[in-house]
Amino acid sequence: TFEDAVSDINKLYATTARARDMVKPVYDPDGAIGDGLGVLAQDSTKIGFVFGPERTGLENAELSRCHAIIHVPTSPDFSSLNLAQCVLLICYAISRSGPDDNAPTLPMGDSHPVTQYKMDEFLSRLESELDEAGFFKSDASRPSMVRNIRNIFMRGDLSDQEVKTLHGVITALVKKRSS
Repeated sequence: TFEDAVSDINKLYATTARARDMVKPVYDPDGAIGDGLGVLAQDSTKIGFVFGPERTGLENAELSRCHAIIHVPTSPDFSSLNLAQCVLLICYAISRSGPDDNAPTLPMGDSHPVTQYKMDEFLSRLESELDEAGFFKSDASRPSMVRNIRNIFMRGDLSDQEVKTLHGVITALVKKRSS
């Protein structure tokens, strides 16, 4: 499954021809590889690239689980690439890249970047508690609101410790609500 494939990834890049009204960083292939090398400079981190099926591309739910978008500049009249072409372009960008001495680092002290599994676990809990609290007023708007919430947190490059703190915030709010 998608979840199994990305569960141990710390930063996930999605290839797509269109942003689908999601607020996410957008890179060209070289920019994404440069950013990814900065992430890899940290201890025990993993980056991943997601390619959608040729016929349909990535689903919005999958795209909302990614930290950033890779957009390959193509003709506006025909923006799609077949899967092999897209994989080849990303691999080519990787092969041309080298260490970037100016890449930003994000020191995390004793913590480390959160894995996709832990992030999904937190976001599922948050959505569940928001459901319980009646946050989603309309079933029709729920999917787009969930995507927006996911996008907010996926842009954050959160550490494992920060996600544990957010779990504590939810626990405190739930405890306050039930008393």
